[in-house]
Amino acid sequence: MKDNTEAEYYACPMRERLPRIAIPLRRTDRDVMLDIQQAIDEAYKKGRFATRIDYSKPPVPPLFGEDAAWAAELVSASV
Repeated sequence: MKDNTEAEYYACPMRERLPRIAIPLRRTDRDVMLDIQQAIDEAYKKGRFATRIDYSKPPVPPLFGEDAAWAAELVSASV
């Protein structure tokens, strides 16, 4: 069997909105765009993660420096 594996990588800075990515279908079909941020936001809302995650605990793996300060500001603004 011939391996036709292809991959694309997207840089996703933590403080920016997640990108829209192209999802390939059949060779004869056009790619479908997936808005990753919208999918994550919807899963977060429908999965009730806001009530399941204890945001008073540090994240694993931990954040450092400016990223830690940014996350702490987001958490305190949402309380």
